[in-house]
Amino acid sequence: MADQSIAGPADRVMAADGDRSARARVVILLLSLTLALSILLSLTSGASDASAVRVIRDWLTGAAPADAALAARDQLIVYDIRMPRVLLGVLIGAALAVSGAVMQGLFRNPLADPGLIGVSAGSSLGAVAIIVLGATWLAPVTLGLGAFALPLAAFFGGLAVTSLLYAIATRQGQTSVATMLLAGLAISALAMALVGILVFIADDRQLRDLTFWQLGSLAGATWPKIGTVGPVIVLALATMPVLSRGLNALALGEATAGHLGIPVQRLKYTAIVAVSAAVGASVAVSGGIGFIGIVVPHLLRLAIGPDNRYLLPASALLGASLLLLADAVARTVVAPAELRSASSRRSPARRSSCGSCCASAASSICELPMIEARDISVAIGGRRIVSHIDFTARPGEFSAIVGPNGSGKTTLLKALTGELSYTGTVTLNGRDLSAMKPVEAATLRAVLPQSTSLSFPFTVREIVRLGLICGRSGVLPGEDARLPERALARVDLDGFAGRFYQELSGGEQQRVQLARVLYQVWAPVLEGRPRYLFLDEPVSSLDVKHQLIIMNIARDFARRGGGVVAILHDLNLTAMYADSIFVLHRGQLAAAGSPQDVLNDELIERVFDCRLKVGVLPSANMPFVLPQSAA
Repeated sequence: MADQSIAGPADRVMAADGDRSARARVVILLLSLTLALSILLSLTSGASDASAVRVIRDWLTGAAPADAALAARDQLIVYDIRMPRVLLGVLIGAALAVSGAVMQGLFRNPLADPGLIGVSAGSSLGAVAIIVLGATWLAPVTLGLGAFALPLAAFFGGLAVTSLLYAIATRQGQTSVATMLLAGLAISALAMALVGILVFIADDRQLRDLTFWQLGSLAGATWPKIGTVGPVIVLALATMPVLSRGLNALALGEATAGHLGIPVQRLKYTAIVAVSAAVGASVAVSGGIGFIGIVVPHLLRLAIGPDNRYLLPASALLGASLLLLADAVARTVVAPAELRSASSRRSPARRSSCGSCCASAASSICELPMIEARDISVAIGGRRIVSHIDFTARPGEFSAIVGPNGSGKTTLLKALTGELSYTGTVTLNGRDLSAMKPVEAATLRAVLPQSTSLSFPFTVREIVRLGLICGRSGVLPGEDARLPERALARVDLDGFAGRFYQELSGGEQQRVQLARVLYQVWAPVLEGRPRYLFLDEPVSSLDVKHQLIIMNIARDFARRGGGVVAILHDLNLTAMYADSIFVLHRGQLAAAGSPQDVLNDELIERVFDCRLKVGVLPSANMPFVLPQSAA
């Protein structure tokens, strides 16, 4: 059984069908009310006895105040001190919380936070440089920018680090998240070392400024500062919800997200730039405020689940509320002095998403209904894994790829689906695969990987519904709502919709993923065009009963006009269900044809290095292999 600790107690209270969207909407409504109350509390509390209520009442009624001097003081405190502070708190709290949720989705790790990619470290270095060197080496910058020198230096410091990271982690148009993480940690350490040098040469006044800035606070909020960083944060926050569907798909892995029609590279680039802008602008005016970016998304996942369509707006509301409440406490608990923001960061080192992908795919495709690959070769790390293979799979047929471990089966399948770069040509229904957009490919084919690991507590129904992030099931609109349950019933998981994916056995998880794949291409033929299933060892974790169920599903898909390409190890199942077999050996095609033509004693011994006798069932002319014959 998989680890069950992911799902918290709150996760267990939900609709029986696993749909938590209704509860998520209620939570978002409650968080909206909480934010409104937090704003009201922040406007009416502080070291001064200024009355925000009196200011608002005078403004609404237009009545002349009884005490003009008192009214002027109240207006100054409310309009010029508290209001910009509250607005800045809302922007920064929302920016940090949403950035944390996006980073956790991008890295597929609930412990990730914006500091991982070095944005905070770069921002800190820029700010500290202005504080320490602003009167000497950087005097022209300080004089030219005035009050904007510190926030702009912090912002551009974060932007510079992000640009450097992206350049390091991107090769041949592909951005490695793992490389970016490691480089981010290294650059963060370097930036903090440089900060240490600047702190060492700072004088007493500068050390005091550095101490207060690094603790983090909203005390420096002014309308000009909001005018400087506000548009940047608002634009970043407006961009991030567009990523929600892509981040949901990314939970299944980058390869699977690509097969679902997500432009993964564009998603990663947009997410990184948006997070860098939001966090860099926030750190620029408030210093290093931690805790919010890592804790808020995690708390909300326990309450409403990991669906980013609801998680991102909920994170914005809760992050803003928490920061305002913390700031209100900081302003009042030791009045007239002020505490710095709670849980300040000790060290910063510690393509669009779906966009138009839910629109219809390209309407016209040259209709040559088959999968055809010519002279396919794949090299990984300088070593050729697959060499000069020709492959054809037709609709209405079940095509099986077999071979010993390490023969290149999965590599070939990944080339056929566009997951790996290759030389040669691959066409899908007559169209060059390399020229197809992700959404077009997702409409025509679905891919089941060998295994899928998840870091977040999705329910079974939520996993299945990820199949249609992009693409079309092919059923009538009114039938779509219950399609996840129908897909689960097909794989013998009726009643499992409300259970947590991590709580299932390995075989049950494999069948959930197959239900997701079926949901993506439920109709084997869409608008006259055949669609295809690519299955990588679909029965490897299953008992005999469910092996037969899954193989019957695949054969039925082919009989109804679709095409199936599956990697199999069981030669007897292959002989029972496959219309054609492609045998790989040491990265090359050893044989291809019908089971009767391909499976024979000589090929089994040559390819699998095992002496086995191949028999034939007289009634069906079906070959079979008995392992006992090797004894």
